Amino acid sequence: MPRILLAALLLSSAGAALAQTPSPAAPAAAQAQTPAERLRRLFHDSDEASLRRNPIAAIFRGDYRYADRLGDFGSDAYDDAERRAAEEDLAALRAIDRNALNPTDRIAYDVFEYQRSDDLRDLQPDLLPLTRVRPINHFTGFHTSYPGFASGRGAAPFRNVTDYDNNVRRHRQFVTYLDRAIARFREGLASGVVDTKLTIRNVIGQLDTQLASPPEQSPFAGPLAIFPEAVPEAERARLRTELLAVIRDGIYPAYRRLRDFLQNEYLPRARDGAGLVHMQGGARLYARLVEQNTTLPLTPDQVHAIGLREVARNRAEMEAIQRRVGYRGTLRQFFDYLRTDPRFAAASRDEMREGYYAIGRRVDQRIGRIFSTLPRGRLEIREVEGFRERNASTGQYQPGNPDGSRPGVFYYNAYDLPSRRTHGMEALYLHEGAPGHHFQIALANENEALLTESILLCSGIDEMR
Repeated sequence: MPRILLAALLLSSAGAALAQTPSPAAPAAAQAQTPAERLRRLFHDSDEASLRRNPIAAIFRGDYRYADRLGDFGSDAYDDAERRAAEEDLAALRAIDRNALNPTDRIAYDVFEYQRSDDLRDLQPDLLPLTRVRPINHFTGFHTSYPGFASGRGAAPFRNVTDYDNNVRRHRQFVTYLDRAIARFREGLASGVVDTKLTIRNVIGQLDTQLASPPEQSPFAGPLAIFPEAVPEAERARLRTELLAVIRDGIYPAYRRLRDFLQNEYLPRARDGAGLVHMQGGARLYARLVEQNTTLPLTPDQVHAIGLREVARNRAEMEAIQRRVGYRGTLRQFFDYLRTDPRFAAASRDEMREGYYAIGRRVDQRIGRIFSTLPRGRLEIREVEGFRERNASTGQYQPGNPDGSRPGVFYYNAYDLPSRRTHGMEALYLHEGAPGHHFQIALANENEALLTESILLCSGIDEMR
């Protein structure tokens, strides 16, 4: 599915509630409302409906009303519901007189219109068959993000017996999702829209890594080690039995089914070329991705030309840095020096961890002198979990709850330690951690003026899908 977490989603963008038949008094009540009040009601109703359709997004927000379900991702019904919601949201929005709004509300109106129109574009018949038949890859997908989510250290709550029971219910739906992913991959084989051999080999490796651990040592079993006092001793044995059973008899067999299907049926027919140019419909999808990521009417050729100019500019700046530090040799030799010299490598994972901790402390000491407003929520530094580190990015950020009860997390990757260069650690932390995405997302979530408009940023759930 398209990467939304990863990396911001407007959680306000939804609206199945608008499809409900209004009561006879509703039209009169709507007319009595001002345009600003109608706009806020639309945002509220749209957001509420979105959370019902996307319960994982609600959990990341700290809203556990729908925590007993995973969502219907990957199904025709889910795509149809998202399409109807976007269409109804836009119809309701355009019935509001934009000119009667104040400048702030006009911005909210425009952002909402842009986001819902953009959502709707991806659900059209010319694009959906190019994306939903490639439901996971080695960088994003439930197969690697869900284990961390459900590990007891992620967004899923484990405060009481209900939370543990809801976790088992979600696991059963996760099994359904994995089988649904196989069905979508099969659709791609039939239509000729297939992923790359490189991608699928990596996914197979990710599944092999997880299956190599016994169920009781998997991330899914993590909550069994953190029973809170609110879970009575008398219930713990039952919860342990039920959780291990669904891991052993549900999740692991589903992982094996997915793994064996990809290895035996899909990989032989996957494409060799890595670029979308080698995929059926790839040119159309690439043009859409340019539009989506730039928000500008640019062609792929124009973006490529911009890229070439930027490479030349960056190269000139690197040559200036090379001269400034006194390195003698070619720029390629300078790059090799930065990549290979032992002075720029951490000697151990412990050393890398302590290096990031030290950077975090230095930032914390100075950040208050630079920023007048700091997030309520804390920022934790964690190493990427072993089961996903091989294909994870060098660093990433996962947001906490808007109320600060669950911290944001900066993840760093220590896989293939010799390739991780210490000279890039500080820049990575400043970008992905603090101030970076932590301030960007946490402060947006805590901004009451934005919350009034129901515009909540929540990157991090992108990986979940």
